[in-house]
Amino acid sequence: MKLKTADEVIRATSPRQLFELNLDTLEMQRDEYLELFKPAPYNTVKHFMASQKVIQLYRKALELLEAPDHESTLQLVSKDGQSDCSYNIYNFYDSKLGTMYVSDANIIFVVHSEYKEYYENYIQKASSFTKISKEIWDKVKYSLPKLASHFECEDGDFAIILKKPKNKIYPLREILEYCGGSLSAEVVTSILTRLHYFACYLDLIGITHNAITIDNLFFAPGNFVENGQKVTLDDIRIVGVYGGWFFSTWTDEQIKGMPKEILDIAPASVKEHGFSNFAVDSLAIKRIARELLGDPNGAHFRTDVPEPLATWLNSSSVEKNAYEQFGIYDEVLSQSFPSRRFVPLDISIK
Repeated sequence: MKLKTADEVIRATSPRQLFELNLDTLEMQRDEYLELFKPAPYNTVKHFMASQKVIQLYRKALELLEAPDHESTLQLVSKDGQSDCSYNIYNFYDSKLGTMYVSDANIIFVVHSEYKEYYENYIQKASSFTKISKEIWDKVKYSLPKLASHFECEDGDFAIILKKPKNKIYPLREILEYCGGSLSAEVVTSILTRLHYFACYLDLIGITHNAITIDNLFFAPGNFVENGQKVTLDDIRIVGVYGGWFFSTWTDEQIKGMPKEILDIAPASVKEHGFSNFAVDSLAIKRIARELLGDPNGAHFRTDVPEPLATWLNSSSVEKNAYEQFGIYDEVLSQSFPSRRFVPLDISIK
């Protein structure tokens, strides 16, 4: 079968549109597509979207060949019988609390029954977002989880269903792996800027997230259209903080738990007394930037990472609130990229 173009692959909805359903040659067909859409300096994010669709439909093709009557679906039924939902899943991630499933339109968290307290905490915090001001809300509205439904399942577990933004949005971990484990400094600072807007908003409403890690983030690397209009540059690149709200607290509240990578970098005062504050999220954002640059410890940054940015990312200093921290970050950005701070969103991701 002739290989499809990137646009044709992205539009495909069935494995039969891409593959000859032959178990002996299916893996080879997949590899041919992934070779065609592999990262390169001249490739756009469209190639990433195409490669993700190839992987998604390859998995469905395998299921059809190995069990023709089986579909890659998640069925959730509520304990009270009021909700009976089915989702076509293209990826999932396990954690101690449960499993995160990703479909085309939704992100679903299934939380183990023994972690009801964390489930309820997620719902409480995700229901507390308020539009304090239009300026900050327009910066963060796509970064916040949008609850579609939540309920106790018939098996005792708990389900949280989020509605994705209209555009294609992917787990940030997938994009990082696709790009070989690191992103360009300009792309990373664009993500950092969105996360600083997010931190400012949380500071305003009095919440500390406590689990800002790559595995809890989602990213939209390309343009999207809303209400028939192309949105502005500031709104195109979406960084969604959809996971990890299980560990969020009100500022200065006792922390119930946090991922190990956050505990490792948390200030000594937080470790000693266990009360949350803005510094936890601030240091977590720096750690994410180091990891996206391919060096979580910040010991050996690439030569293309500007010195002011590298020095700041390795600093453990934190300002007294998110807005002052953003001001310092903005100065670092000006020193690191004096000519421009952002790149077009249909850029090559190396």
